[in-house]
Amino acid sequence: MYRTALVSIMLMAGMSAPIFAAERFDCGDPDAGISMAISIAPEMSMGDFEGLGRSGLLSPDGQGAWVNPESGIRFIPEQLPPVLYLGSEQFSCTNAAAGQMTNDAVAGTAGETSEQMSTTGNAVELVINQPGRSLGGNLRAGPDTAQQSLGGVAENAPLTIVANTGAHFDGYDWFRVQLGDGRSGYQWGGILCSEGLQLEGVYQTCGLDPTN
Repeated sequence: MYRTALVSIMLMAGMSAPIFAAERFDCGDPDAGISMAISIAPEMSMGDFEGLGRSGLLSPDGQGAWVNPESGIRFIPEQLPPVLYLGSEQFSCTNAAAGQMTNDAVAGTAGETSEQMSTTGNAVELVINQPGRSLGGNLRAGPDTAQQSLGGVAENAPLTIVANTGAHFDGYDWFRVQLGDGRSGYQWGGILCSEGLQLEGVYQTCGLDPTN
């Protein structure tokens, strides 16, 4: 019922604007018989879920997650892989779109990174998943200073440098990052440092004195 409503609203919106394609994710544990389908249309701030005998609408919480508080559902599409929380239980998700690639487990040895290509809209990102720190500044909704600020980031805040977006600005690249407080967004490489391994497009290795 909710999925039909979402599609209908999207089609009506298309009468006066381009139709926005919803992203669909399959979540759960097939071996345990747990399956839930998630659809989100970020451009319209709308989404829905269906499975386990229930369905409903999802809305963005402004911090990178899509939620339905009444059902205890919290979906985080920006994590790699995307994650669905059903109450206190956590399940991984896969993007149902053909050719979508999800990240393997982060390598445990120093200097190793998982370098895969991930498609986000029309942009191709280089998946890195390297620990690092922010030197401050704002978390952005997209890889550009013109994008909406999602809030400030404390100086020296630990984070995961998830992927290089391929967007360049003033000598450094823009990166998709995941903060320790759960927020996801984008930061410019000129205010990032990487732990243990110097990344191309990032200001420096954490702890390095740039004057030496």
